[in-house]
Amino acid sequence: MARPATFEQWEVARGLHEMGIPQGSDLGSIGTGLGAYWAHLVDVRIIAEIPDAEQPRFIAADAARRQQVFALFSSVGARAIVTRNAGAVDPEDGWRQIPGTHYFIWQQPWLIVAPEPK
Repeated sequence: MARPATFEQWEVARGLHEMGIPQGSDLGSIGTGLGAYWAHLVDVRIIAEIPDAEQPRFIAADAARRQQVFALFSSVGARAIVTRNAGAVDPEDGWRQIPGTHYFIWQQPWLIVAPEPK
């Protein structure tokens, strides 16, 4: 029996909710937020982003510089950062994959909540 394909934007929104991102949160994005329908679905705002053209600089940065960038996102009020660019993700920085999607999230360690039981 064939299963219908999931709508990834919905899965991102659901995953963010399950990862503790409440409605009304301000988030950052690595990559343009123009196609981020998930933000509308979960009712969050993208307040800062690293545009597509600047992603190679972020990817090439060392760990200390990436931490500075994370601090800048946080300083303007971003509760978390979301990206679909797997090349921008370093698990050592604390990135986690949003379950069932090609998207990843970075949060300040004290903002990470345990997944809700299913």
